[in-house]
Amino acid sequence: MACQKDQKCVAILGAGSYMAGRIAQNLKEKGDKIIALVRPTTDVGAISKRADTVEKGDLTDTACVIEKTKGCCTIVNFINKLMPPYETVQEQLANGRNEPTSCKANWL
Repeated sequence: MACQKDQKCVAILGAGSYMAGRIAQNLKEKGDKIIALVRPTTDVGAISKRADTVEKGDLTDTACVIEKTKGCCTIVNFINKLMPPYETVQEQLANGRNEPTSCKANWL
């Protein structure tokens, strides 16, 4: 995405979340260009109203993320590390991951 000289281009990974949408809205109001990166299965209804571009792809694939964020000066990461394979920390704990490991893996 080409940005004007006085604009910043910001990529938001995991952009389908509520918090990502709020951040995208605030950055957009400041004049930044927003690239929203989401999984192929993500409902993009809300973020598509705030982002200049919505890109679907495998966010665990480094090459994919690098390609889709070219030209961005900032990358904001909202990827939910709980999914997959588990929906909640409780499910992770019940399936063999202890609390400190689960928290460390999820940046808590």
